[in-house]
Amino acid sequence: MSAPKPIGYWFKHIDNTLEANFAALLATEGLLRRHWQIVHTLSGGPLDAAGLDVALAPFLNAQEPTAAPYVGALLDRGWSRRPTPEPTC
Repeated sequence: MSAPKPIGYWFKHIDNTLEANFAALLATEGLLRRHWQIVHTLSGGPLDAAGLDVALAPFLNAQEPTAAPYVGALLDRGWSRRPTPEPTC
């Protein structure tokens, strides 16, 4: 009989399962986790491209330095829109 697995193993197992199911669900709509991160971030209020990159900085890296490639798909779906400039007096 094998020894029981430590609690950390089960937390990681649950996390991996949630991530895989979430990715599969998004894939049915032709989306990736990055799309969801953008929609979630923008739900807090409008951001321009630079602001979005700052907000998503923890998820970006040298291979993916900006969220810009994903924004187009969200704009095409009508799930986001470009911020309108503030009127000047």
